[in-house]
Amino acid sequence: MTVLAPTRIAIQEILMATDYSPASEAALPYALEIARYFNAGLHIVHVLLPGEWQPTADDTTGAFEYKPVEQAEKHMASFLSAVKLGEVRCEYLIRQGPSVWEELYRIIQDKAIDMAVLGTHGRGGIRKLLVGSVAEEVFRKASCPVLTIGPRATGLPPVAFRKILFATDLTPESLQHLPFVLGFAEEWKAALIALHVPQFPYDPDREVADATTKRMRELIPAQANLEYAVEFGDPAAAIARFADDQDCDLIMLGAHLGGDASSHFSGAIAHKILLEAQCPVLTVHWYKED
Repeated sequence: MTVLAPTRIAIQEILMATDYSPASEAALPYALEIARYFNAGLHIVHVLLPGEWQPTADDTTGAFEYKPVEQAEKHMASFLSAVKLGEVRCEYLIRQGPSVWEELYRIIQDKAIDMAVLGTHGRGGIRKLLVGSVAEEVFRKASCPVLTIGPRATGLPPVAFRKILFATDLTPESLQHLPFVLGFAEEWKAALIALHVPQFPYDPDREVADATTKRMRELIPAQANLEYAVEFGDPAAAIARFADDQDCDLIMLGAHLGGDASSHFSGAIAHKILLEAQCPVLTVHWYKED
């Protein structure tokens, strides 16, 4: 297959969705760090859902009034008070709608968003920012890369991403975003490890590992900053474990939620990776007609 040269990464507008939870607080420093690095605009979004906010008492009359936007703005101010925005070009948006994804989609289109940043606590609840139906829609429909800070990625963001793990199932669909992966690693001057976990439940085997590495070298041309690795076992667990063992700052993968549900990086597996990983996961989506 023909592989293009690394893509020049130009991130000008970043969206961060927040529900004001600790998970969102953990994601905010990453959004700010990337915005500073690329001199990008940061759009921090909270979506009000029907029935989410309760009436509050007016300070002067004592009467109860329904002021969801005003309440949301106070929460947003409190959310942002814990960080220094510095020179980051930042705006916050309070949107009301029946669906979190519908509002995020409109903003992605209207603001020409280049990257979305989200945090997840890994459990359900009324918001379900990155679990349940909203997560599925974000992964399936977002037209930009999505950086997810999972519940185990609790540390502060690095000054720069120095070691990046690219997990791939070696299909043409997974590799179509290789120029973006190479360009992102090049932008940060990061070491890059291409990792494949064979889809079939092989026991660790040197012959299989050597054959797989040979195939990887044929599909992913050698780069000065690139290493190849093969792991065995459950894909999500193996990828998360390898990233932790290698002290990776970031996991990148191409995920597919449509069509074949057994795909190596189907939505279920992508979710497992981000929930188990101790570093953020940057997902680039590829699509296939059902």
